[in-house]
Amino acid sequence: MNRKLPAYPLFVKDPMFSVWSNTDNPTDSQTVFWTGLVNKSMTGIIRAGEESFCFLGIMDGVTPLKPVSSEITLFETVYRYQTVKFDLKVSFISPLPLKDLDILSNPSCYMAYTVEPKINSGDITVALIAHENNVYQVKDDIKGGVVKLKNIEAAFFGRKRQLYLSNSSDKISADWGYMYLSGSSAYHTSESGIAKFISSGTLPEGFEENQDRYLMAVESFCASKGRAEGKLVVTYDDVMSIFYFGEVLRGYYFRGGKTVMDAIAEAHSGYDNTLGVLAAQELEVRQAAKAYGEDYLHVLIASYRQSVAAHKLVADSRGNILFLSKECDSNGCIATVDVSYPSTPLYLLYNPELVEGMLRPVFRFAKMDAWEFDFAPHDAGTYPFCLGQTYGMSEIKDRYTGDRTQNFRDDGSNHPMFYTFPAGNSLYDFNYQMPVEECGNMLIMSSALVLLCGRKDLASENIDLLRRWADYLAEKGAVPENQLCTDDFAGHLDKNINLSIKAAVALAAFAKTEQVLGNQQNAQKYRAFAEEFTQFITSKYKDKSHTPLTFDSGQETFSLKYNLAFDRVLNLNLFSADFYEREADKYLKQANTFGVPLDSRQTYTKSDWVLWAASLTDDIVKAQKLIKPVSDCLTESNSRVPFSDWYDTVTGKFVHFMNRTVQGGTFMPLLKDKARTSIK
Repeated sequence: MNRKLPAYPLFVKDPMFSVWSNTDNPTDSQTVFWTGLVNKSMTGIIRAGEESFCFLGIMDGVTPLKPVSSEITLFETVYRYQTVKFDLKVSFISPLPLKDLDILSNPSCYMAYTVEPKINSGDITVALIAHENNVYQVKDDIKGGVVKLKNIEAAFFGRKRQLYLSNSSDKISADWGYMYLSGSSAYHTSESGIAKFISSGTLPEGFEENQDRYLMAVESFCASKGRAEGKLVVTYDDVMSIFYFGEVLRGYYFRGGKTVMDAIAEAHSGYDNTLGVLAAQELEVRQAAKAYGEDYLHVLIASYRQSVAAHKLVADSRGNILFLSKECDSNGCIATVDVSYPSTPLYLLYNPELVEGMLRPVFRFAKMDAWEFDFAPHDAGTYPFCLGQTYGMSEIKDRYTGDRTQNFRDDGSNHPMFYTFPAGNSLYDFNYQMPVEECGNMLIMSSALVLLCGRKDLASENIDLLRRWADYLAEKGAVPENQLCTDDFAGHLDKNINLSIKAAVALAAFAKTEQVLGNQQNAQKYRAFAEEFTQFITSKYKDKSHTPLTFDSGQETFSLKYNLAFDRVLNLNLFSADFYEREADKYLKQANTFGVPLDSRQTYTKSDWVLWAASLTDDIVKAQKLIKPVSDCLTESNSRVPFSDWYDTVTGKFVHFMNRTVQGGTFMPLLKDKARTSIK
């Protein structure tokens, strides 16, 4: 069976409900959390006659099956198995359609199956089993039961002592909430109950104390009746999802008083409708991507579920959408600006309301007294807490948490309520901020909503902040001083040309936004700055093959100038087509086996930025050549982690960053294509 991905999404809905297989054969390993550090053990068993077979995970005493084929789509991971008794198709479906927020936010996923009996082996039972480790980070006492709904049963469990919102930071799974497995029959049982089912087919009756707990949902039918198909549903209710500047918010689905029982019932009754919604979005993406070929579609499929499911969708007390990212495998921050920015192509394409939901918490915190800078913040807290920026704290951090390395810790401890601090506390160290980076990001994302999508309200409501950030770029952006940017893995840069390009693009985009909002004088002012910055760059390198890494480095250096992409998308007309093509040609010359390095300092890259770079050229063959190595890395890298955006282009080895929302940026070529018909 050909490998499709380095790790396979099975049940993924949000940063805390994320179950993967990191082997091509799903019975070669236990299923794991997105981090790969802890098991979230889900086991699939089919019992035919007197024999039990395992098609997912590992279970003692069960014959493991090996799939004969697999298929990956935007929403499904599909395996097909063959035995002398039956053929089996199993689909793991994560319903994450961007155009239907009720389906997206229903905390349920499906395991659908089709069984084709080859002989009359009597009763056939399909079972999905969940181990108790799905509901804790560290082992604890568990309780649960079975609920009878109309035509279905749902077994559930969770920690005896529910500690809602009890941890934060990066590689932490939920220590609170309840998991539900539902189907025709469902059971809350223990090891002995599962063992009896495996050995004799006896369905569990209760459980024994002092044994690990399990949930089991089953569907049974007679082989003599021929082909059978059905579904089982996995639901994870975190009960309390997000702390938002003093509010505790439930998932978006639960607004208006809906309960988890409603979610389970609707997942079952709305199954056919849900599949129709998913199929429509699948078709839309496939048609749009067709011109770029199968390699590009492969990259999009690897990106989609991962990007969406690294967010949590909620609404604040005023009903405003909040689409909150977790900065997975980086520092665990929530609503990180330089994580949202690379992800936006996917969401601008299919639901720009979600981009508004990314920006709202940043605007809100930037207006608070605790934030004392004239540039944009980096984040709004650490997931799942919007409580004020937690990145780049000053030494005051010692006095409140005693931990100067908090950005990289994984102990799960929570932060103080920084958003409540008055001005004058100097919470943040300037040396660890990203002033030009984040101002540019916020201006570009806000302007894209106005110019591409006609959504003016958020920019209008926050126009004073946006102008403050534009003024900062006008003063500081032409030749940026030594400072952090989102790509400084090899160290800070002085006179970073890519940051200068971002400043020019951001100012031009905001000038166009000011024009749309009726502020002609401001539009002219910011456009003049953008043109001045652009003229400085293009005149300096007009006779060169490419732009180097910094203004004071030689032509032997280079970097991916991915910030040019929104010049094209928003039709800002700052840089010429020739300028874009020279850059793309340079990238092709620098390409290694698995892609173009991020810059000339190291051989590693960022896969999202490679796809942004591919959008610069109008030559489809060049774009395909830039995209193919990224697709190859997905099938050839030895690093079995969710799609990494930071890996080595020579070896394909994962460096850091997995399961990140930024992979929504791989949709940039499609956004450029769509923008050509929607913006002038």
